[in-house]
Amino acid sequence: LDINLIELKKFINDDKKKNVLKQQLISICILTREHFDDILEILHRQSLPLDQGTILVFKALAADPKLQKKVIDYELTVINTSPINDTGITKNVCIATKALQTMFTLQETKELIKSDEYYYQFLSTLITRLGTAICKKAKKSTSDKPAPTPTKGKKKDAKKKKKDD
Repeated sequence: LDINLIELKKFINDDKKKNVLKQQLISICILTREHFDDILEILHRQSLPLDQGTILVFKALAADPKLQKKVIDYELTVINTSPINDTGITKNVCIATKALQTMFTLQETKELIKSDEYYYQFLSTLITRLGTAICKKAKKSTSDKPAPTPTKGKKKDAKKKKKDD
């Protein structure tokens, strides 16, 4: 898949090679049907922010009727079961969120998303995702020193003034 992603990036902005790009995406879908977990693992190892090639792969997987539900279930599971990093991003969850966001925009998945099967799963996942995003702690920097309080400076000035008198 890594080789296919590299090839995809060559064809993305080349209008003359749109047919080759489409064939690459079809081949990735076929490969994913046979090696689902391996392909999704590779997609989740991509660097952030996700490049246009990786996003196109997620779109292709979501548009494939044989993969739609499986990909959505996988991404929901990632979001709902991944331990959250308290001090930074949780890459796996960010990629799963972006994958789902990409899928939500496709006509092929709109009915599936609105179905009774997924509506409440998405709702609970979104609430959980918002909750974990809101509770993140800011990173502490070693160079951050607390600013002196205004009263400390006034006391020093007052003591200095008394000595001078």
